[in-house]
Amino acid sequence: MSLYELKEVSFSYEKEPVLKDLQLEIREGSFLGLLGPNGSGKTTLLRLLSGALSPQKGNVFFKGQEVSLMEPAERARAMGVVPQEFNLDFPFVLEEVVAMGRYPYLPWWGALGAMDQEKIEEALYITGLERLRKRTINRLSGGERQRGVIARALAQDPQVLLLDEPVSNLDIRYQQEVFELLARLNHDRDLTIILVSHDLNLAAQYCSELALLSQGSIKAMGSPKKVLEAGLVESTYGVAVEVAENALTGRPQVSLLPHRARAAGEIENGPWVHVIGGGGSAQQILYGLKRWGFRASLGVVNAGDTDAEVARRLDIPRVLEAPFSAISAGAREANEKYIEQADFLLIADVPFGGGNMANLELALEAARRGCRVLRIKGKSIEERDYTGGSAAWLWEVLGSLGAIDIELEEVFNHLKGGVESE
Repeated sequence: MSLYELKEVSFSYEKEPVLKDLQLEIREGSFLGLLGPNGSGKTTLLRLLSGALSPQKGNVFFKGQEVSLMEPAERARAMGVVPQEFNLDFPFVLEEVVAMGRYPYLPWWGALGAMDQEKIEEALYITGLERLRKRTINRLSGGERQRGVIARALAQDPQVLLLDEPVSNLDIRYQQEVFELLARLNHDRDLTIILVSHDLNLAAQYCSELALLSQGSIKAMGSPKKVLEAGLVESTYGVAVEVAENALTGRPQVSLLPHRARAAGEIENGPWVHVIGGGGSAQQILYGLKRWGFRASLGVVNAGDTDAEVARRLDIPRVLEAPFSAISAGAREANEKYIEQADFLLIADVPFGGGNMANLELALEAARRGCRVLRIKGKSIEERDYTGGSAAWLWEVLGSLGAIDIELEEVFNHLKGGVESE
């Protein structure tokens, strides 16, 4: 069931458009993270949802009722708002701050009733702040203060919690503490939660849905895996990223890649380096080759493999085989053509089994033709040999033909030196 529905919503500050013809539906029970660079309209959207702003064009509906037409007290009973900053001039004790959440329910004389006290107690209990109830708000830690502000919103008994960067000023421990609390509220109480976040990874780990905003429009909306696709993130934020799956949670994890101007002496239109990798063993190699200007190719790897996806994003040619399949004759032939035109053959710290032994066999043929072979130092070949000794034997022959073992950190200097000595 829809909790919010936005129809062709636009909003501008003076003459600066922030949101343009926005169409959005938010389901009841969602845990939605609003992402996007500065100026993309995240906070403005949150303020439109809360009724703090009214759209200059279009309509914002809450359960079928136009938000801008709701009475302030009615909105306050339905929507708990947690601002980015919460400051009080007077040193209220925490219990008094939480009691402020009951103001929309109080009669004109302002006395708290039994129901109000019950909601205050419940909010303190849920946020784990009962023992701190008599402490002044300015004597709480950052995480405790933020939980106190959330407790105030919960005392309103809202149908939705709207939070603007709720952990922006907290250290990593308190960030986790707040997001764990929000996840429990969403899961255990079916409370709809909508928050603005600049932390893609926190949002990815805890939110069930993400909306990625860019230049006043929603660029993507859906599961974290769908929204935090590397190409989408790169085009939205203008930075290079790597997106991998968190091994423990299965959620996407975004890593920022260094970006720098080309330094003097870097290779431009450099030699061709063919990479033998797989399973993520060649990620750093591929990024390094691209940054330093070397032409590169990769193969054979299975479709969907991490190295294959990195090569795709970097526009590096690759030879693919079907997932969980051994290298076919056609893939071997295509790989051999890349190797024949390569100036260097670079073998990552990759295990060898029956499925990819053909890569090692092609490396041996290339070494016999005089191709320069480099092998990244890592685990011993015996630890990576799942062929009963065949891979270790080929590895030994490769060494006798002049293959060089090298640390990953040194490989790019070696490649540059090899080119400059020609």
